[in-house]
Amino acid sequence: MSKVVSQVLYYNQTQQYPSIQQDYKDVQKHVQKTDSADATVEKAALESIPIFRRVASLPDQIQQGNALPALGVAGLAFINIEEDMRDIKSAGSQIYGLFSKNHKHVDPYVRATHQHSFSFFRGTLIEEWLHKKIDGGNKVAQKLYQMDDTLLNTKFGEKLQNFFGIERIDSRRVDAIKDYKGVKARAYQFKSAKLGGEITARALQRLPLLSVAAVALLEVPKIFNVMGKGDNLGENITSTVKQTASSALNATSTLAGIGYGGAIGAKYCGAAGSLIGMGVGAVFGSMTSKKIQEVIS
Repeated sequence: MSKVVSQVLYYNQTQQYPSIQQDYKDVQKHVQKTDSADATVEKAALESIPIFRRVASLPDQIQQGNALPALGVAGLAFINIEEDMRDIKSAGSQIYGLFSKNHKHVDPYVRATHQHSFSFFRGTLIEEWLHKKIDGGNKVAQKLYQMDDTLLNTKFGEKLQNFFGIERIDSRRVDAIKDYKGVKARAYQFKSAKLGGEITARALQRLPLLSVAAVALLEVPKIFNVMGKGDNLGENITSTVKQTASSALNATSTLAGIGYGGAIGAKYCGAAGSLIGMGVGAVFGSMTSKKIQEVIS
């Protein structure tokens, strides 16, 4: 009798095992998704802090042996620290004003309707040095200063303006935002004939041409690192092309995420929304890049 009972129990256990195993896998997947979601939220929160966002890739760069990009990332973070602290202070002032009746945050302009032009040099630690070089007649410094414009004012920006039917309908001087020589920034109001044009114009206003160039240059050493890796010419070419495409996609998606995320956040939630939007946009852009690369590979 006991033998029969044992056989029945064994049979039931073996029959139930696939179900138990599947339940375990389902729970494991749920936990992994929850952990992944929590990690994404945490990363977006941290990347909302400009200083952290600038150095977020530094550990990976060091681990992968990309010394030059790592130095570049650290350098950009260092020279922008004063400007980043001003942005954090402005966002903090806005948030504090929501909870304190005795504090009123005043934006330098109406972000709901206007967007000021971002700059690569303005407010950074090297701005004074650059202007001293310009005053000394340094042609390279003069050229760099002339190039410090946004993507909206490039040929690429002009094509997007034509496509969306974007127009500047108002321009205002922003007294609180000025460069080393006292030249004040301007904030613009846009309208567009097509959906998405107005926010695209805002996003392009937030992306200085030199910032885009700097991000692109930080990807170049990664491409050089894979050159020559392979047993033959075909493998060398394939690895180089893959890394070039990967670097281009990574830079484009991250910059687009930061530009659009910051533009949307600033429009609807002011200074704090700008930082949060840039953080969320950076994470979303990075995730999008990884997903596309996974599909391609």
